[in-house]
Amino acid sequence: MTRTSTLQLVALIDSDNRAEELVSLFRSAGRIARVHRPGGDHSLEDLLAAPVDLILIDGASHAEAPAMLEQCRALAPTVSVIVVDDGAMHPWFLAGAADVVTAGEPERLVAASLREVERAELHRHLQQQERALQDAQRRHALLLAETDQAVAYMADGVIIHANARFAERFGHDHPEALDCTSIAELVDPGEHERLRAVMRVAARSEEGARLPFLGQHRSGQQFEACMLLNPARYDGEDCIQIAIIQREEATGPSDQDLRTGLASPHRLETELALLLSQRGQGRGGCLIYHGIDDFYSLRSRHGLAVADELARGIAQRLQADLPAEALLAARGDDGLVCLLPEATMAEAMELARQQLAAVASPLLPTRVGALQCSLSAGVLPLNAAHTGDELVEQGFRLVQQLHDAGESGQVSAYRLCLRTQSSLSEDELNQALSDALEDGRLTLTFQPIISLRASDGEYYEVGLEPTHSEDAEEITTLLSLLAQAPDPTRLDRWVIMEAARQLAEQRSRGGDTRLLINLGPQMPRDSSLPAWLGVVLKAAKLPASALTLQMAAAAAAEAVPATRSLAEALRALGCGFSLAGLGDPQRDQALLERIPMDWMQLDPELCRSLQQADRREQARQWVDSAAERGIGVVITEVDSAATMAVVWQLGASHIQGPYLQAPDRSMSYAFTDIA
Repeated sequence: MTRTSTLQLVALIDSDNRAEELVSLFRSAGRIARVHRPGGDHSLEDLLAAPVDLILIDGASHAEAPAMLEQCRALAPTVSVIVVDDGAMHPWFLAGAADVVTAGEPERLVAASLREVERAELHRHLQQQERALQDAQRRHALLLAETDQAVAYMADGVIIHANARFAERFGHDHPEALDCTSIAELVDPGEHERLRAVMRVAARSEEGARLPFLGQHRSGQQFEACMLLNPARYDGEDCIQIAIIQREEATGPSDQDLRTGLASPHRLETELALLLSQRGQGRGGCLIYHGIDDFYSLRSRHGLAVADELARGIAQRLQADLPAEALLAARGDDGLVCLLPEATMAEAMELARQQLAAVASPLLPTRVGALQCSLSAGVLPLNAAHTGDELVEQGFRLVQQLHDAGESGQVSAYRLCLRTQSSLSEDELNQALSDALEDGRLTLTFQPIISLRASDGEYYEVGLEPTHSEDAEEITTLLSLLAQAPDPTRLDRWVIMEAARQLAEQRSRGGDTRLLINLGPQMPRDSSLPAWLGVVLKAAKLPASALTLQMAAAAAAEAVPATRSLAEALRALGCGFSLAGLGDPQRDQALLERIPMDWMQLDPELCRSLQQADRREQARQWVDSAAERGIGVVITEVDSAATMAVVWQLGASHIQGPYLQAPDRSMSYAFTDIA
């Protein structure tokens, strides 16, 4: 029914004048209405036998109105009834009225009437659609049963319907035998990961996906085929339709971009989904997004055909030196994506630079002559985003940032913005650390530790700081997040290796320089550290006694047995062990008794308050307790001559602080015997 059609109303009212009033009300609302009243030659049964849009009952003027409502509901159960009555409404609703309106609300009467008429029309339309759907489903089921193609429907990885041809393809006599069977049971186990990745792509892509696979026949034999997966609906549920075809039928434009000859965006999406699904298995990998500089300007000047030639020429040059496992795909008019499943960021950056150089020179031949062309590239790790589309978008934005900054023809590396992060996933944290190390944004510092007794060598405590001041906030955030990580990170081993390298260079110039290296709170959990450290010492040709590894006392108190085991293993290797930040009488006295150590650093807050008599006495007790156990004590935060005078009286073995020298990036302090 359209809004211009005439409304057919059956009205149980007491006069023709009232009927005319109703006609006038609907006309004022823009609708034409015909009002039919029982009486004369037309009984209520006759009126309701014809098509009717609405029934109106004047409850106030008809004593038998409730009985008439029940009769109307019996004769026309799908037609709404509206009652006009100033009395109680609840009994009418109980009797089945769609609405009850008082006599003084003509506008509400019209609005309620039109609402019920529209609802009835929508109900009739829905019934028509349901009948049409049922007819379509019957035809579909018939076609599915009679087709020669093997077809099935899958929801949540489980077969919910299959035709006879599909069942036969996998060695079953009846389709029902596959009901509730996991699709993984029909595919070679070695291809399960790829199947899951392709299923995710198919579920959200209008184009679906395809998967060449090894099928598992019921007999135990395997066969080669190709699966076409497309989003569908079956029995009112979202699902995936699977069609099995021969592999030779599966090649075609779906996996290849016709303009460039590269892999298609669809193929790229499938491969990315597979790689991203393997991130939890220690897989690395990177993506390079290449944008053709000034592509639209070139296309505007030389035309579509020349632009396509340029794209093909660039594709050929990029493919020339790709690793065997790499995938090069087209993305958009001016985008090319290089997928490197095994590469590190450093390797991907180097490859991107080589590719840019290969495209920029020599000139690219076209039908209008040799043309100069260049690329800009964005490089990012596969864990920089959660989906393939997000990764490609990130790469595109890196290239756009180069264009906007007037730096076309360069390579831009993805860097996680740590300043906006309060927490990171393990993958994100590892990548942020790798980026910082590979970019050289972390530098070691060395602060001298001075002996107050006879000179016993040159000691430095190793620290960390940002290489560049503009990275200070980001590096501080990174170090804070690493300190909160639940497991050992790469940072501690990098610090040890870099410190050992620089120490070897320092000792090669003469002298007996030694280092105190701070470890993160997670290192007691790294049971392989001592063995690994032995290899590092051997490679650097350093004596084990040249290194002392130090942990914070607070971290040691959280893992006393593991810290004790680490200390014993390090001392067995010949290295020293130290605890920093001791000063809490209740907590740290137990550490002193339970964990073997060669050095200890007092709490910086205690060291800064040595001018106070009670704090000075507290420090003296720690020094005496350490001396009884043969442990060297370092008083830190020595910042003035007055503090030096106090420290002399305590009997500590070593001092350290800005009064002597602040942390420096070189081991250049002029050690003298001040004992």
